[in-house]
Amino acid sequence: FGHYGRGIIAHTHKERSMDESFPKPFIEVTNDEQAKALDEFKEILAVHTSGRLRRWPQDDQKCLRFLKARKFKVDETLKLAEAHIRWLDEYRPDEIKPEVVEFQRRQRKAFWAGKDKYGRPTLITVLRNHHPKLSSPEDTLRYAVDTLRKGIKKYFSKDVHNFVTIMDLTDMSRKNIDLVMGKALVNCLQDNFSERQACSFVINA
Repeated sequence: FGHYGRGIIAHTHKERSMDESFPKPFIEVTNDEQAKALDEFKEILAVHTSGRLRRWPQDDQKCLRFLKARKFKVDETLKLAEAHIRWLDEYRPDEIKPEVVEFQRRQRKAFWAGKDKYGRPTLITVLRNHHPKLSSPEDTLRYAVDTLRKGIKKYFSKDVHNFVTIMDLTDMSRKNIDLVMGKALVNCLQDNFSERQACSFVINA
């Protein structure tokens, strides 16, 4: 993605603190209560031999991401997990065809550009390239989901489970604002990409 992406990432490196409070590229169990919630969640999943939850992978990081999204409340996390699997069945994100998102892709609204110093993939979003009158919220959301899913498959590793977003507001105006799309995207991130976004930076505001 060339000089543009590298320049932004280099800038954030200089600005960023290296203290332990900065989000890590993975989720850790930090106390006994969280460890107990993880064990309980996995035990419940293990006995599900029917229904959607039987397809939930025994992957600690995925379990922890969804648990953290619901503040380690097991009952609420089970509801979120089932809703996520339902979304996978109905939305079919892995079956989005390239031609469906080609128009959005050519506008360069979002793209992956290298990694930060913690090894996290970096997603650049250029808001001036989004034109609500040219794309429906549904089409733009489908493009966002496709971009995230492909990026996760291509750039993530066994030690890196989240990403950084850099929002470039250069030359953005009111005509680029899309509240309907924004709300839909936030809900989708929270429910189906739980705790994938470690943090976000805004530049050129």
